[in-house]
Amino acid sequence: MEEIARQVIQGKWGNGQDRKNRLTAAGYDYNTVQGMVNSILSGRPIAPTPTPATTTTGSNLANTYANQAGANLVSKGPVFSQVLPFSKAWEQLLPAAEAEAIQQISPGIERQLRTSLDSYYKGLAGRGGGRFGGSQVGNLQAEAERNKKSQTLDWLQQRRAGFNELFYKPSETAYNKGLELGNVGTVPTIPTWSEFMKTHGSSMSTPTYSSMAWATL
Repeated sequence: MEEIARQVIQGKWGNGQDRKNRLTAAGYDYNTVQGMVNSILSGRPIAPTPTPATTTTGSNLANTYANQAGANLVSKGPVFSQVLPFSKAWEQLLPAAEAEAIQQISPGIERQLRTSLDSYYKGLAGRGGGRFGGSQVGNLQAEAERNKKSQTLDWLQQRRAGFNELFYKPSETAYNKGLELGNVGTVPTIPTWSEFMKTHGSSMSTPTYSSMAWATL
């Protein structure tokens, strides 16, 4: 505070009402500062430095809230989604999930393709054959592959939504609640795909997760 008073004497805070406004805006009590200025000029002992006046307006209040928010953020630590993003957690399960999807979907697609080919060949034979048979076979095979990819994607989206609701979100809630209570949580170990399906597989075929399949996670 003594330094501020000497700055006032040097004219760095202006004069008159301008000085009063600037000191008040900076959080200082004008009368206290002016009293210290008078003490310095008169040679009297300087009183102990007072605490700057509290103001509820202006940039000081905003800075105070910003500093408090920053301190809380540091003390609590990063939230769960920063420590373990959902995409990273799901990527660890994706290869095994894709393998199971193909294993489950492929047999049905192949049966459907054989049925379509048998029907086509019988029709072709009944018409005495045709020079464009090979092209149609390729079309049926290409359609089967498109169906396989589409069904696999649907299957994976459904399981992805289930993983989010049944494992990721509960883990996130528990971890962040611990931070709010001042506890530094431990990031849970991501289960293997077989472990996850053993626990939650029966829930994956429910209408709830089927309807969630295309939700943005």
